[in-house]
Amino acid sequence: MKLDTIHQKKYKEAAKRAAANPEEPSIKPFVALDALLKEIEKNGFMQMIDLDPYFGETSLPFKEQTDLLAETYPEAFAFFKAFIDDLQEEIELHFEVSEMYEDEEFDQFVEDMKVIKRRYTEMFENDYREKMYDFVVKVLDDTV
Repeated sequence: MKLDTIHQKKYKEAAKRAAANPEEPSIKPFVALDALLKEIEKNGFMQMIDLDPYFGETSLPFKEQTDLLAETYPEAFAFFKAFIDDLQEEIELHFEVSEMYEDEEFDQFVEDMKVIKRRYTEMFENDYREKMYDFVVKVLDDTV
């Protein structure tokens, strides 16, 4: 995420603190945010939610990070939590509507999930990037 010069410096400083002591309570929100940002930059939302195609159960690989940020910043992070909840709900609904995929339809299931996640990645870029920027600035201002 592109930040202004001041917040780029704060980000680097927070990253150094995190590398030195990631378990420090005051740096944990930054560590969680950094993990989310790196994942979004690398994969969009392709790895943010997993769905077991046989049982329809979802898992959130970044649940610990999102829960920590939602707990620490309930109002400021609510937009992202709602966004992830919407993505999870859409995936679960798609699974319910399409019933259980047969083994030969598994490739179609995987493709359907990719389409949904790509659409949410694009939606995030278009509609939520600015909110995330503001949130990053808030976390950095609180951390450094």
